[in-house]
Amino acid sequence: MDKHEIQAQALANARNGQSFSNYGAIYEGFGAMGIAESDILPRENVFTYHAWRALGRQVRKGEHGVKVATYVPMEKRVQDDSGSEKVEAFRAPRMTTVFHVSQTDAIDGAQQQAKPESKPEPVAERKTAEQQGFTVGGYYSDEFTPIN
Repeated sequence: MDKHEIQAQALANARNGQSFSNYGAIYEGFGAMGIAESDILPRENVFTYHAWRALGRQVRKGEHGVKVATYVPMEKRVQDDSGSEKVEAFRAPRMTTVFHVSQTDAIDGAQQQAKPESKPEPVAERKTAEQQGFTVGGYYSDEFTPIN
């Protein structure tokens, strides 16, 4: 897979993801960097390094992002009891780093990629996990525990 395919796949994964489990870590991490919560829009202005490259932007040297958990689709070939080989698909957890648009610059001469045909539905009112009655289990945790 060449770098352009990697970048295009990273952008597609970021835009088409269905999980909201990393939102708490994203808001907390970028909030700690001084970025206002209202300026943090996952899947709109928060992407991985390769996704930003696909959008014609470069993450500035020395910038630190926020680590988030993701699941990568994978396959492995296994032999069943009859000796025939089959492919098993599974998803493996991986950590990746995301960056805010304010940490990037436009690449000179790069064409900006068109806006996505389908955008995620806007959230009417963004609430933190704590405002919704949950405490974050850990900085990078996908688990939330109700407040008693």
